[in-house]
Amino acid sequence: MVSASVLPAREAAYYKVVVPSNTPSWKVKLAPSSGDVLLCALKDYVPQNDAYNSSLVTQPQSYPQGKKMQKPGNEHLALFPDYAQTEIPAGTYFLAVVSEGQNPDSNLSRIGTGTADYTLATVGVVPLVDLGTVSNADLWITNALEGGEIATYQFTTADGVPNLEVRLEDKIGNPSLTLRSDDQTPSVGNLVNNSGQSYYGNQGGQTPGWQSYSIISVPNPSVARFTATIFAYTDNPFGYSFTFPNAAYKLRVHPPTIALLNFSSNLNTNGSTNAASAQLADNQRAFFQVVVPETIAGAPVLGWKLDLFQNSGSPSFRVRKDLLPTDTNPSSQTFFITGSGLIAPPYLTPGSWFVEIKGSGNTDFTLVSSALTINELQRPIWSMPGEGQSLSSSNLVMPVFGDTAVAGDGSLLPGDGGTDLQAGRFDYYAVSVPTNNVGLLRTELQAISGNPNLYLRAGAAPTPSHYAQGQAGATLYDHSLTGSGNTKYGNWVPLDGRFERHLTNGLWLVAVQAGGTANARYRLKVSCGNVTPNALVQSIALDGLSVANQSLAGRDWRYYRFMVPSNPPASINLSFSRSLGNARVFLRDTVPPGDGSIPYDYDFYSSSHYERSWYSDSKNQGPYPRFDTPGSYSLPTPPLRPGAAYYLGVWSFNDTTFSLSLSTDTNVIVISNRLGFYGGTVSDSLPAFGARLYDIDVPPDATRLQLYATNSASVIFTLEQGTLPQVSGGAHWRSSGANVSLNQPLSLSFWPWQPDQSYYLLVTNSSASSQPFALFSEGRNTFTEQTPGILRVTAIQAGVISEVEFVGEPLRVYRLLFSSNLADWMMFTNVSSLTGTSRVSTATAPQTGSGFYRTVTP
Repeated sequence: MVSASVLPAREAAYYKVVVPSNTPSWKVKLAPSSGDVLLCALKDYVPQNDAYNSSLVTQPQSYPQGKKMQKPGNEHLALFPDYAQTEIPAGTYFLAVVSEGQNPDSNLSRIGTGTADYTLATVGVVPLVDLGTVSNADLWITNALEGGEIATYQFTTADGVPNLEVRLEDKIGNPSLTLRSDDQTPSVGNLVNNSGQSYYGNQGGQTPGWQSYSIISVPNPSVARFTATIFAYTDNPFGYSFTFPNAAYKLRVHPPTIALLNFSSNLNTNGSTNAASAQLADNQRAFFQVVVPETIAGAPVLGWKLDLFQNSGSPSFRVRKDLLPTDTNPSSQTFFITGSGLIAPPYLTPGSWFVEIKGSGNTDFTLVSSALTINELQRPIWSMPGEGQSLSSSNLVMPVFGDTAVAGDGSLLPGDGGTDLQAGRFDYYAVSVPTNNVGLLRTELQAISGNPNLYLRAGAAPTPSHYAQGQAGATLYDHSLTGSGNTKYGNWVPLDGRFERHLTNGLWLVAVQAGGTANARYRLKVSCGNVTPNALVQSIALDGLSVANQSLAGRDWRYYRFMVPSNPPASINLSFSRSLGNARVFLRDTVPPGDGSIPYDYDFYSSSHYERSWYSDSKNQGPYPRFDTPGSYSLPTPPLRPGAAYYLGVWSFNDTTFSLSLSTDTNVIVISNRLGFYGGTVSDSLPAFGARLYDIDVPPDATRLQLYATNSASVIFTLEQGTLPQVSGGAHWRSSGANVSLNQPLSLSFWPWQPDQSYYLLVTNSSASSQPFALFSEGRNTFTEQTPGILRVTAIQAGVISEVEFVGEPLRVYRLLFSSNLADWMMFTNVSSLTGTSRVSTATAPQTGSGFYRTVTP
C-alpha cells in the first residue's frame, strides 16, 4: 500500500509490482482522498496515456497501451487466470495513477484543476470465501461491494441434493452473479445480449456455466465444488457507462424440495394432489415429480396433459424423464411450453418424470396434471363405418359419422352447436377406423370464433408440444389443420398408394387447440369415404351422362368413384367444365386422392405434387397428369389398371361450381388368357411379329413368383403389375435372350413385387417368322417356399437327355417329374441322397423322345 498527495492534474505516478508464480488472482484498489484519480495497468511495460478500458493487462504485445479503470470514486482491478489457465502470468506489472484534479467532468470527458491525493493498495489474491456444504439447510452470507468490485465464493453439494438455487437477495445497487460447477473462478460474464464480459476493472476468469442478476437454478447437481463470482455491475451492462453504483446483497444457496404431484385426479386418494400452485420470481424455477402409470382406471394412458394457469407473470414448463430438466438443453427433455401441453408416446413412457416451471416476471401459477385415456375424451369414440356400412344415429347423416354438435347421449347441442375452448387449451376426440375402410377420413373444423387448430394421429395421441425424442425426432402428429380461416377442411388419404389400400385401422386421436392468444368456439365434423348420393363420395357412370352443377367450398374436396372393367376399354374419356371458381381434377386408383400431412394450395403446380394422387403413387409407367383446365381428356389403358376402382377428386382454392362426365372408347381390350400362379403352363407358337397377353392372378399368400421359359431370343416377355405392359419403354420386367427365367420374391413392402395383385405378361415375337415358346409358372407360398432340386444335364444320346444330375438338400426326398409339353406332368421317380447330390438315368422315363424334367418337394 502506498499513499501520495498533491499529484497535479494530468500528472502520473508509476509503480512496479512483481507477481510471483502460482498466483491464482490479484486484486488492486485505488482510493482518492482528495480530487479524483484513474488507474492504468500493464505487464512488462509502463502503461501509455492512451490506455483504454477493454485492453488486456497480460498481453502487452497486443495491447501496448495498457488497461484503464476510470470512474468517479474508488477504482478496482481484479485479474484472474485466462481461459484454461490456473494462474495469472508471473512477472513485473506496472501501475499508473493519473490525477484528474478536483471536480472533473461527471462524464470524465474533461479533467479538473488542482491536485489529487490517493492511496494505492495491492490487496493480493482476491479473497475466496468458503460457504461450506449444502445439504438440507440453506447456506448464506451478506456482503457489500464498492462499484466495480468483485467477490468470490465457493461451496460444496452433499450427496443426494436433487436441485439447487443460488440467489441474490436484499439487493442494493446492481450486483450480478456467475457460477461454475468446479473450483475455477467464473468471469463476470455479461448479462445483456451475451456481448462479452464487462470491461471495467477485471480480466480473465473461466466461462460461466450460469449467470443472472438474481437467481440461478442448478438441477441434478453432482457432488461437486461450485465457485461463484459477484460483481458490482455498471448500470449499463454493455460496459460503456462510467457509473458503477455500490452494491449490497445476501448470497443464498438453497436446496429446494421437489413436490410430488399425482398424475391424475383419479389418484388423489393417496393424500397428494394432481394440482399445485406457487409464486416464482423472475427466472426462478419450481420442480415437481410425477409418476406416470401404464393405465388409469383400467384404460391405457394415451397421453399426459399438463395445464399451466397464471394469475400473474408468464410461466412456462418443460418435462424430462428420470432427471430434472436443465438449461443445458439435452434433447431428452422438451422445449418450454406455455399454457397447455400434451406429452405423448413414444416419448412418454411409464416411470418417474419431472416438470419444471419457469417464472417470467413475478409469477403466480397453478399446474394441473391429468391423464388422456379413452375415458377422458370429449365424446365417446366415433366409429367409422366400413365399406358398405351405414349409421344408426338419427342426428348423423352419412357420410358424417361424428359431430361435436351431437352430445355423448346422441342429442343435439342447442344453437350453433359450438364448443368453447380456452386459449392454448386442447380438446381430444377419437375415431375407430375399421379394417375395411375405403381410404378417406374427412375433418371439417368450423371456426365459430377464434382460431381453432386440429392435429390428427393414427394409433397414438397427437401433440405439437414436443418431438419423438423430446427436442429431436419426428413430429408426433400425422396430419394438421392450422392457420386462419372460418372453416378448415382436411381430406386425409393414404400417403402412398403403392403400399396402402386403406387408412391404418385402429384408433385415431384428434386434438383441437384454441390457437393464438384468443379463446375459440368450434364445431368439428368427421366423415368417411363411403359412396353416398349427393355427398362427399359419389358414383359416376361410364355412360357419358354428367354430374352437373356440383357446388364445392374452397379448399375442400369432392369425389366421384368409377370402376375400370377387367376387360378395359382402350381409353376412358373425361370431360369437365366449371362455371365458378377454379376447380381442377385429380385421379387415383384404389383409394381417393387428397391431402397428405397438411392441405396445400394445389393451384400451385409443383414438381413435388403435394396432393396424394396417381402421380404421387406412380404405380406403373405413366403418364399421370392432373387436369387443371376445363376440357376433354383421354385416360388410356395403360396406365389405367383393369378391374380397379378409380376416384376423380375435385379441388378448388375458392368456392366453385363444376360438371363432370365419363365415357368409354368403343375398343375393348379382351384379356382371355390366364396363366395359373401355381403350376400354370403355356406351350404355343407366335406368328411373325405376333403377341399374346396373359393374366397371372397372384394370391394373397404368395411369397415368390417364378417363371421358366423355353424360347428363342426373338421371343420377348414383358411383365407389368396391375396394368398392361407396353411393347416398348419402361416395364417392371422385360426378358432378354433365350430360355429366360424370373425368380422374384414377393412382399407387401416391396414395390412392384407384391402378393394379391394381378400381373400382366405380354409375349411378343420380334422376328419375321413364327416362333414357338413354352412357359411354366411355379409360384410359391410359405408352405412351398423351399429350394427345389437343381437339375443338370450330364449325358445326351442321339439328341435325347439320357442322364441328369440332381442337387438338393441332403436326405430330403424330391419327386422327379417328366413332361413332353410343359402342360401334363407325370411322376418319374423319387430322388434323395445322403449328400444331396445324385445322378438319375432317364432310360425308364414314362415317355421316350424329347421332353422336360423338373423336381418338386412332396
